[in-house]
Amino acid sequence: MLDPSSGDCRIECTDASTGEIITCTFRPCFKNLMRLGSPAEIVGIFGKLFCVGLHEWLEKTPVALLPQLEHSYMRDILPAAVSVLYACYDEQDCEQFVSLVGGYAPSWAKDRIIYQTGKMPIADVITIARSLLKHGMIGEAPKREGGEYSSEFNPAEFVDLVCTLLKVSQSEAEEMTMTRFQRRFEQMYPDQKKAKAERISRQEYDELKAALNKGDKHGN
Repeated sequence: MLDPSSGDCRIECTDASTGEIITCTFRPCFKNLMRLGSPAEIVGIFGKLFCVGLHEWLEKTPVALLPQLEHSYMRDILPAAVSVLYACYDEQDCEQFVSLVGGYAPSWAKDRIIYQTGKMPIADVITIARSLLKHGMIGEAPKREGGEYSSEFNPAEFVDLVCTLLKVSQSEAEEMTMTRFQRRFEQMYPDQKKAKAERISRQEYDELKAALNKGDKHGN
């Protein structure tokens, strides 16, 4: 179940063999997004998950090579999705996470690392991960054309911004997602709603939102 006000996602699944109810909560707050790595690595994971750049390569690649190109992109999507869900996993029971989402482990021959599926279909793993990153990094700001590309996303900078604008503690700011931050800001400063949404998106996230829209068309 998705909380549209924040982007938090709660998944429940019943084990058919034992009757056990598996529950996992995923929260794309700024604190959890920091677990993904450096600001540049976070944008890199976003790019893999949404197949950023695929549409450009599709236009330039000979038809005979398209299957290899698409396979190369798809090979990166699942690891990116699993890393996002793991970073946003808001509980301590890793066994439930692995049971639901799956994970990577050595093959029986110990010659490679393979993905072992969980109870959640792979398509759902990717869909939920995309939703988490969208709410954590972009929020619900209006789509705009143009803007400067940002190669980094620094959650810590947004924590400071939340503290300043919303006048909350650092711990509370760390629990914010971009979607919740935007909603709270609009409630506190209704007269500046349009200007603020435009300033954030144009300076840092126009390119990511454009890539998101194109990735949805070519990444599924």
